[in-house]
Amino acid sequence: NHKMFIIPAGGCRMPKSEETSIPKTDGSGNVRTLENIHMDGLGILGFVNAKVPDQIRGILDRNGMFLDDIDLFVFHQASQLALDSLTRLLKLQPRKVFQNLQYVGNTVSASIPIALKDLIDVEGFPTTAANATRTIRCGRCCTISRTPHRRATSSARC
Repeated sequence: NHKMFIIPAGGCRMPKSEETSIPKTDGSGNVRTLENIHMDGLGILGFVNAKVPDQIRGILDRNGMFLDDIDLFVFHQASQLALDSLTRLLKLQPRKVFQNLQYVGNTVSASIPIALKDLIDVEGFPTTAANATRTIRCGRCCTISRTPHRRATSSARC
């Protein structure tokens, strides 16, 4: 699965060189080098759809909880398609899924911390950090928090 989202060159596996910095045009007309991110978007969406719902259900099961016990879901803000897909697959009420993607875009590994900060700042969001006692945060791993100020009680890698 790591080949779905990778920067092929520039690290230990394939050190940066003149050869890795040669621009090439792919089948979609994108021009990039081996030093740029290569992403299989549909492959990643398929992975998210296949793995993340099971990971969330598993972490809830290990904590004796159900989806309805969770006040708020804060997912990695990768794409609207991914957020909508997770909401649909998990049969979540949209009001329980925080989204700020339309304002900040995909901020990669910073998306969950930014979402949590935005959640605190947003007035009128139906479930805010002040009254969400059980949250799930899901990006590279999933965690449950039983109160806004306590550490997660359980986590799982996706």
